[in-house]
Amino acid sequence: MINVRMKVIAFDLDGVIIQDPLGVTRSGILGTFLNIWFLKTKFVKRWYLKRAINSKIAKIAQNRKRRGEKIVIISATLEKHRPLVESWLSLHHFPYDLLYLRPEKEELARFKLCVLSKLGPSLYLEDHQGIVKRIKASFSSVRVKKLEKQIFVVKFPKKEVENG
Repeated sequence: MINVRMKVIAFDLDGVIIQDPLGVTRSGILGTFLNIWFLKTKFVKRWYLKRAINSKIAKIAQNRKRRGEKIVIISATLEKHRPLVESWLSLHHFPYDLLYLRPEKEELARFKLCVLSKLGPSLYLEDHQGIVKRIKASFSSVRVKKLEKQIFVVKFPKKEVENG
C-alpha cells in the first residue's frame, strides 16, 4: 500500500511506457479486439514481449524512483493479462510499486478516473486524448502539457491531491 504522504507519479502503459507508434491501443475497436481476444494467442504474446520500451519514460520513472517517489501504472489492459504485463515490465526492468489493470466489465475512462481519485498522484502520463479530456472535466485545476507527440502530462495541484 502507498503511504499518502509519499509523492506518486502514475503512468499509462500502452502508448506511454510501451511504444505504440501506430496508435493501435488508442483505437477503440482495434484496442478492444487486442485486449479481449488477440492477447490470448501465442503469436501475440511473443509480439507483446518484444514491444519496445519508451526509453525517455523509463528514465523519468527511474529518476523519480531514486528520489523516493512511488511509481504506479494504470492500464486499460485487462486484469486477466497481468502475467503477460508483469513479464514485459520485468524483461525491460521498468520500476513500479503498483500495477492497476482494468477489470473485465469496467469502462476504460471510469476505471482510470477512479484509480486517479484514489491515488492522488502529482503527475499522470497518458497518451489517449479522450482520457485526458475526461480527467480535465473531472478534476478542477489540473494542468496538461505535451511531453511527446502523443504523450500528455497531467499535473494535479497539491490541494486536490491532498483532499482527493
